[in-house]
Amino acid sequence: MQTKDGQKGVNRPTSIAELLTKNHKEESDERDYLVFESGEDFENYRKALLAKTGGEE
Repeated sequence: MQTKDGQKGVNRPTSIAELLTKNHKEESDERDYLVFESGEDFENYRKALLAKTGGEE
């Protein structure tokens, strides 16, 4: 921070680290995706979903 504003902490740019670690408002919104612990969990969910909707017999 070599400018006078930077030395005084005025008009500082946003920290990249803060942007990456900060919880954004859109992150608090409900998402339309699922996370599975393993491929087996995914396959079990997929089979149940297909059975429920009548797909792939």
